[in-house]
Amino acid sequence: MQARRVNQELKAQSLGVSVVLFLAGAGLLAVAYAMLLTRGLLRVDALFWVMIGLGSLGTLLFFRSLSGFLLRVCQSSKRLYYRNLNMFVLRQFNARINTTYRSMTVICLMLLLAIGITASSVGLNNTVEQMTAEQAPQDVELIFYPEQEGEVDLPALLAEGGAAHISGYLLKIEPGTPFGKNPPQSLPNEDEAADFYLYAVDELAKAGYAQYEISNFAKPGFEGRHNLIYWDCGDYLGLGPAAHSCMGGRRFYYPPDTAAFLNDAAAPVMDGSCGAEDYLILQLRLRKGLSLDAYKKLYGKEFSTAQLAFVQNCVRAGYASFDGRTLALTPAGLIVQNSILAQLL
Repeated sequence: MQARRVNQELKAQSLGVSVVLFLAGAGLLAVAYAMLLTRGLLRVDALFWVMIGLGSLGTLLFFRSLSGFLLRVCQSSKRLYYRNLNMFVLRQFNARINTTYRSMTVICLMLLLAIGITASSVGLNNTVEQMTAEQAPQDVELIFYPEQEGEVDLPALLAEGGAAHISGYLLKIEPGTPFGKNPPQSLPNEDEAADFYLYAVDELAKAGYAQYEISNFAKPGFEGRHNLIYWDCGDYLGLGPAAHSCMGGRRFYYPPDTAAFLNDAAAPVMDGSCGAEDYLILQLRLRKGLSLDAYKKLYGKEFSTAQLAFVQNCVRAGYASFDGRTLALTPAGLIVQNSILAQLL
Protein backbone atom coordinates (compact mmCIF):
# COMPACT_ATOMS: atom_id res chain seq x y z
CA MET A 1 0.00 0.00 0.00
CA GLN A 2 2.92 2.34 0.56
CA ALA A 3 4.91 1.31 -2.55
CA ARG A 4 3.92 4.35 -4.65
CA ARG A 5 4.47 7.00 -1.92
CA VAL A 6 7.81 8.75 -1.89
CA ASN A 7 9.25 11.66 0.02
CA GLN A 8 9.37 15.04 -1.68
CA GLU A 9 12.83 15.83 -2.92
CA LEU A 10 13.84 19.37 -1.96
CA LYS A 11 16.12 20.97 -4.52
CA ALA A 12 18.01 23.91 -3.06
CA GLN A 13 19.98 26.41 -5.12
CA SER A 14 23.69 26.63 -4.62
CA LEU A 15 24.75 29.15 -2.04
CA GLY A 16 26.66 31.20 -4.62
CA VAL A 17 23.66 31.56 -6.94
CA SER A 18 21.38 32.41 -4.03
CA VAL A 19 23.76 35.10 -2.76
CA VAL A 20 24.10 36.65 -6.24
CA LEU A 21 20.33 36.69 -6.75
CA PHE A 22 19.78 38.06 -3.25
CA LEU A 23 22.27 40.93 -3.74
CA ALA A 24 20.94 41.69 -7.22
CA GLY A 25 17.37 41.82 -5.93
CA ALA A 26 18.34 44.05 -2.99
CA GLY A 27 20.28 46.37 -5.32
CA LEU A 28 17.36 46.71 -7.76
CA LEU A 29 14.99 47.41 -4.87
CA ALA A 30 17.33 50.08 -3.52
CA VAL A 31 17.44 51.81 -6.90
CA ALA A 32 13.65 51.60 -7.27
CA TYR A 33 13.01 53.04 -3.81
CA ALA A 34 15.59 55.80 -4.37
CA MET A 35 13.70 56.80 -7.52
CA LEU A 36 10.45 56.66 -5.57
CA LEU A 37 11.73 58.97 -2.84
CA THR A 38 13.16 61.38 -5.42
CA ARG A 39 10.26 61.70 -7.84
CA GLY A 40 7.21 60.13 -6.15
CA LEU A 41 4.37 58.32 -7.93
CA LEU A 42 2.38 61.24 -9.26
CA ARG A 43 4.15 61.51 -12.64
CA VAL A 44 3.38 58.63 -15.01
CA ASP A 45 6.12 58.74 -17.64
CA ALA A 46 8.91 56.50 -18.95
CA LEU A 47 10.86 56.70 -15.67
CA PHE A 48 7.73 55.67 -13.78
CA TRP A 49 7.58 52.35 -15.66
CA VAL A 50 11.35 51.88 -15.28
CA MET A 51 10.92 52.31 -11.52
CA ILE A 52 8.05 49.81 -11.42
CA GLY A 53 10.02 47.34 -13.56
CA LEU A 54 13.10 47.56 -11.34
CA GLY A 55 10.95 47.15 -8.24
CA SER A 56 9.14 44.13 -9.71
CA LEU A 57 12.32 42.38 -10.81
CA GLY A 58 14.10 43.20 -7.56
CA THR A 59 11.21 41.86 -5.45
CA LEU A 60 11.03 38.67 -7.56
CA LEU A 61 14.76 37.98 -7.26
CA PHE A 62 14.74 38.79 -3.56
CA PHE A 63 12.04 36.23 -2.71
CA ARG A 64 13.32 33.69 -5.25
CA SER A 65 16.74 33.65 -3.63
CA LEU A 66 15.55 33.93 -0.05
CA SER A 67 14.66 30.26 0.47
CA GLY A 68 17.90 28.87 -0.92
CA PHE A 69 19.94 31.52 0.84
CA LEU A 70 18.42 30.77 4.25
CA LEU A 71 18.55 27.00 3.72
CA ARG A 72 22.23 27.00 2.79
CA VAL A 73 23.15 29.30 5.67
CA CYS A 74 21.29 27.11 8.20
CA GLN A 75 22.73 23.88 6.73
CA SER A 76 26.22 25.22 7.31
CA SER A 77 25.53 24.96 11.04
CA LYS A 78 24.71 21.30 11.76
CA ARG A 79 23.80 21.96 15.40
CA LEU A 80 21.24 24.56 14.35
CA TYR A 81 19.92 22.59 11.35
CA TYR A 82 19.33 19.30 13.19
CA ARG A 83 18.18 20.80 16.46
CA ASN A 84 14.57 19.97 17.42
CA LEU A 85 12.27 20.57 14.41
CA ASN A 86 14.42 23.19 12.74
CA MET A 87 15.13 20.99 9.71
CA PHE A 88 11.44 20.24 9.16
CA VAL A 89 10.32 23.88 9.67
CA LEU A 90 13.04 25.24 7.42
CA ARG A 91 12.28 22.79 4.60
CA GLN A 92 8.58 23.62 4.83
CA PHE A 93 9.36 27.33 4.78
CA ASN A 94 11.66 26.81 1.81
CA ALA A 95 8.97 24.87 -0.07
CA ARG A 96 6.34 27.51 0.67
CA ILE A 97 8.55 30.33 -0.65
CA ASN A 98 9.39 28.34 -3.79
CA THR A 99 5.70 27.91 -4.59
CA THR A 100 4.43 31.39 -3.62
CA TYR A 101 7.25 33.83 -4.42
CA ARG A 102 5.40 35.09 -7.52
CA SER A 103 2.24 35.94 -5.58
CA MET A 104 4.36 37.46 -2.80
CA THR A 105 5.99 39.68 -5.41
CA VAL A 106 2.61 40.89 -6.67
CA ILE A 107 1.41 41.59 -3.11
CA CYS A 108 4.56 43.57 -2.31
CA LEU A 109 4.18 45.65 -5.48
CA MET A 110 0.57 46.40 -4.56
CA LEU A 111 1.72 47.51 -1.11
CA LEU A 112 4.44 49.65 -2.70
CA LEU A 113 1.90 51.40 -4.91
CA ALA A 114 -0.58 51.87 -2.06
CA ILE A 115 2.01 53.24 0.38
CA GLY A 116 3.69 55.34 -2.31
CA ILE A 117 0.46 56.92 -3.53
CA THR A 118 -0.65 57.62 0.04
CA ALA A 119 2.70 59.20 0.93
CA SER A 120 2.71 61.23 -2.28
CA SER A 121 -0.82 62.44 -1.60
CA VAL A 122 0.11 63.52 1.91
CA GLY A 123 3.23 65.24 0.58
CA LEU A 124 1.23 66.99 -2.14
CA ASN A 125 -1.33 68.15 0.42
CA ASN A 126 1.41 69.55 2.69
CA THR A 127 3.04 71.30 -0.27
CA VAL A 128 -0.24 72.87 -1.36
CA GLU A 129 -0.93 74.04 2.19
CA GLN A 130 2.56 75.51 2.49
CA MET A 131 2.30 77.29 -0.87
CA THR A 132 -1.13 78.62 0.06
CA ALA A 133 0.21 79.94 3.35
CA GLU A 134 3.13 81.63 1.55
CA GLN A 135 0.91 83.19 -1.10
CA ALA A 136 -1.63 84.36 1.48
CA PRO A 137 0.56 85.42 4.43
CA GLN A 138 -0.94 86.46 7.72
CA ASP A 139 -1.18 90.10 8.67
CA VAL A 140 -1.09 90.69 12.42
CA GLU A 141 -2.11 93.88 14.19
CA LEU A 142 -0.59 94.66 17.58
CA ILE A 143 -1.89 97.28 19.97
CA PHE A 144 1.00 98.24 22.26
CA TYR A 145 -0.35 98.56 25.79
CA PRO A 146 2.41 97.73 28.30
CA GLU A 147 1.25 97.55 31.88
CA GLN A 148 3.39 98.69 34.77
CA GLU A 149 3.43 95.18 36.26
CA GLY A 150 5.79 93.97 33.52
CA GLU A 151 6.63 94.33 29.85
CA VAL A 152 4.88 92.33 27.18
CA ASP A 153 6.91 89.27 26.18
CA LEU A 154 7.11 90.39 22.56
CA PRO A 155 9.76 87.85 21.41
CA ALA A 156 7.57 84.97 22.63
CA LEU A 157 4.55 86.51 20.95
CA LEU A 158 6.41 86.81 17.64
CA ALA A 159 7.70 83.24 17.90
CA GLU A 160 4.12 81.97 18.09
CA GLY A 161 2.86 84.07 15.18
CA GLY A 162 4.44 83.21 11.85
CA ALA A 163 3.00 86.34 10.22
CA ALA A 164 4.71 88.06 7.29
CA HIS A 165 3.37 91.54 8.09
CA ILE A 166 2.70 93.28 11.40
CA SER A 167 0.98 96.57 12.11
CA GLY A 168 1.84 97.93 15.55
CA TYR A 169 0.11 100.86 17.21
CA LEU A 170 0.41 102.57 20.56
CA LEU A 171 -2.92 102.62 22.37
CA LYS A 172 -4.45 106.09 22.26
CA ILE A 173 -7.35 106.95 24.53
CA GLU A 174 -9.54 109.70 23.13
CA PRO A 175 -10.94 112.24 25.63
CA GLY A 176 -14.69 112.17 26.11
CA THR A 177 -14.97 108.44 25.46
CA PRO A 178 -16.08 106.00 28.20
CA PHE A 179 -12.53 104.60 28.29
CA GLY A 180 -11.12 108.12 28.50
CA LYS A 181 -13.41 109.02 31.37
CA ASN A 182 -12.38 105.95 33.37
CA PRO A 183 -8.86 105.02 32.25
CA PRO A 184 -7.01 102.09 33.85
CA GLN A 185 -4.63 103.00 36.63
CA SER A 186 -1.74 101.13 35.00
CA LEU A 187 -1.54 103.12 31.77
CA PRO A 188 2.02 104.23 30.95
CA ASN A 189 2.93 107.86 30.63
CA GLU A 190 4.22 109.34 27.36
CA ASP A 191 7.87 108.54 28.09
CA GLU A 192 7.08 104.92 29.00
CA ALA A 193 4.98 104.53 25.88
CA ALA A 194 7.80 105.94 23.74
CA ASP A 195 10.31 103.57 25.34
CA PHE A 196 8.05 100.62 24.63
CA TYR A 197 7.62 101.73 21.00
CA LEU A 198 11.40 101.77 20.53
CA TYR A 199 11.65 98.40 22.28
CA ALA A 200 9.02 96.95 19.92
CA VAL A 201 10.84 98.31 16.84
CA ASP A 202 14.07 96.70 18.04
CA GLU A 203 12.50 93.33 18.85
CA LEU A 204 10.61 93.23 15.55
CA ALA A 205 13.86 93.91 13.69
CA LYS A 206 15.56 91.04 15.54
CA ALA A 207 12.70 88.77 14.45
CA GLY A 208 13.17 89.76 10.80
CA TYR A 209 10.43 92.40 10.54
CA ALA A 210 11.86 95.58 9.01
CA GLN A 211 10.07 98.81 9.80
CA TYR A 212 9.02 100.48 6.56
CA GLU A 213 6.41 102.88 7.96
CA ILE A 214 5.78 104.45 11.33
CA SER A 215 3.39 101.65 12.39
CA ASN A 216 4.08 98.88 9.90
CA PHE A 217 6.69 96.12 9.84
CA ALA A 218 7.22 93.33 7.33
CA LYS A 219 9.53 90.58 6.27
CA PRO A 220 11.34 91.27 2.95
CA GLY A 221 8.90 91.34 0.04
CA PHE A 222 5.75 91.49 2.19
CA GLU A 223 5.35 95.25 2.55
CA GLY A 224 1.79 96.54 2.16
CA ARG A 225 1.80 97.57 -1.52
CA HIS A 226 -1.78 98.81 -1.24
CA ASN A 227 -0.97 101.24 1.59
CA LEU A 228 2.28 102.33 -0.05
CA ILE A 229 0.16 103.80 -2.86
CA TYR A 230 -1.49 106.10 -0.31
CA TRP A 231 1.79 107.13 1.30
CA ASP A 232 3.37 107.83 -2.10
CA CYS A 233 0.36 109.95 -3.14
CA GLY A 234 -0.36 107.58 -6.01
CA ASP A 235 -3.66 107.01 -7.79
CA TYR A 236 -6.26 104.76 -6.18
CA LEU A 237 -9.95 104.24 -6.88
CA GLY A 238 -12.56 103.41 -4.24
CA LEU A 239 -16.03 102.26 -5.27
CA GLY A 240 -19.02 102.12 -2.96
CA PRO A 241 -20.74 104.23 -0.29
CA ALA A 242 -18.21 106.32 1.69
CA ALA A 243 -15.35 105.09 -0.53
CA HIS A 244 -12.49 107.55 -1.02
CA SER A 245 -10.31 107.93 -4.11
CA CYS A 246 -7.41 109.98 -5.42
CA MET A 247 -6.90 110.21 -9.18
CA GLY A 248 -4.52 112.58 -10.89
CA GLY A 249 -3.77 114.30 -7.61
CA ARG A 250 -7.44 115.07 -6.94
CA ARG A 251 -9.32 113.53 -4.01
CA PHE A 252 -13.01 112.65 -4.04
CA TYR A 253 -15.40 110.35 -2.21
CA TYR A 254 -18.93 109.00 -2.42
CA PRO A 255 -21.44 109.92 0.31
CA PRO A 256 -22.29 107.17 2.85
CA ASP A 257 -25.66 106.55 1.19
CA THR A 258 -26.11 102.91 0.13
CA ALA A 259 -29.55 103.42 -1.42
CA ALA A 260 -28.32 106.29 -3.60
CA PHE A 261 -25.32 104.26 -4.75
CA LEU A 262 -27.47 101.24 -5.64
CA ASN A 263 -29.88 103.49 -7.59
CA ASP A 264 -26.98 105.10 -9.50
CA ALA A 265 -27.85 108.44 -7.91
CA ALA A 266 -24.65 108.92 -5.90
CA ALA A 267 -22.38 111.68 -7.19
CA PRO A 268 -18.71 111.94 -6.15
CA VAL A 269 -17.81 114.79 -3.83
CA MET A 270 -14.52 116.58 -4.53
CA ASP A 271 -12.24 116.66 -1.49
CA GLY A 272 -9.24 118.79 -2.42
CA SER A 273 -5.91 117.75 -3.85
CA CYS A 274 -2.85 115.79 -2.76
CA GLY A 275 -0.41 118.67 -2.62
CA ALA A 276 3.10 119.33 -1.39
CA GLU A 277 2.14 119.28 2.30
CA ASP A 278 0.39 115.92 1.96
CA TYR A 279 3.39 114.49 0.13
CA LEU A 280 5.83 115.75 2.77
CA ILE A 281 3.75 114.39 5.67
CA LEU A 282 3.15 110.98 4.10
CA GLN A 283 6.72 110.48 2.88
CA LEU A 284 8.14 111.19 6.32
CA ARG A 285 5.94 108.41 7.71
CA LEU A 286 8.07 106.01 5.66
CA ARG A 287 11.49 104.83 6.75
CA LYS A 288 12.79 105.37 3.22
CA GLY A 289 12.10 109.06 3.79
CA LEU A 290 11.53 112.10 1.58
CA SER A 291 13.50 112.53 -1.63
CA LEU A 292 14.22 116.25 -2.01
CA ASP A 293 14.69 115.76 -5.76
CA ALA A 294 11.21 114.21 -6.11
CA TYR A 295 9.78 116.89 -3.81
CA LYS A 296 11.10 119.62 -6.09
CA LYS A 297 10.21 117.83 -9.33
CA LEU A 298 6.61 117.08 -8.34
CA TYR A 299 5.73 120.26 -6.46
CA GLY A 300 8.54 122.75 -7.08
CA LYS A 301 9.33 122.85 -3.36
CA GLU A 302 12.70 123.14 -1.60
CA PHE A 303 13.76 123.46 2.02
CA SER A 304 14.84 126.88 3.14
CA THR A 305 18.21 127.55 4.74
CA ALA A 306 16.55 127.62 8.16
CA GLN A 307 14.78 124.34 7.49
CA LEU A 308 18.03 122.68 6.37
CA ALA A 309 19.68 123.89 9.59
CA PHE A 310 16.79 122.38 11.55
CA VAL A 311 17.25 119.09 9.69
CA GLN A 312 20.94 119.03 10.72
CA ASN A 313 19.91 119.55 14.33
CA CYS A 314 17.53 116.58 14.03
CA VAL A 315 20.37 114.46 12.68
CA ARG A 316 22.63 115.41 15.59
CA ALA A 317 19.84 114.59 18.05
CA GLY A 318 19.34 111.14 16.51
CA TYR A 319 15.91 111.94 15.11
CA ALA A 320 16.80 111.76 11.42
CA SER A 321 19.30 110.78 8.77
CA PHE A 322 20.11 113.14 5.90
CA ASP A 323 22.60 112.71 3.06
CA GLY A 324 21.80 115.97 1.30
CA ARG A 325 19.19 114.40 -0.98
CA THR A 326 16.99 112.19 1.22
CA LEU A 327 15.58 112.98 4.65
CA ALA A 328 14.45 109.98 6.69
CA LEU A 329 13.27 109.90 10.29
CA THR A 330 14.65 107.34 12.73
CA PRO A 331 12.32 105.42 15.08
CA ALA A 332 13.05 108.05 17.73
CA GLY A 333 12.20 110.76 15.19
CA LEU A 334 8.94 109.10 14.25
CA ILE A 335 7.80 109.45 17.87
CA VAL A 336 8.15 113.25 17.64
CA GLN A 337 7.15 113.43 13.97
CA ASN A 338 4.48 116.08 14.51
CA SER A 339 6.98 118.48 16.07
CA ILE A 340 9.40 117.94 13.18
CA LEU A 341 6.69 118.43 10.56
CA ALA A 342 5.67 121.70 12.16
CA GLN A 343 9.13 123.09 11.29
CA LEU A 344 9.18 121.75 7.73
CA LEU A 345 5.71 122.72 6.48
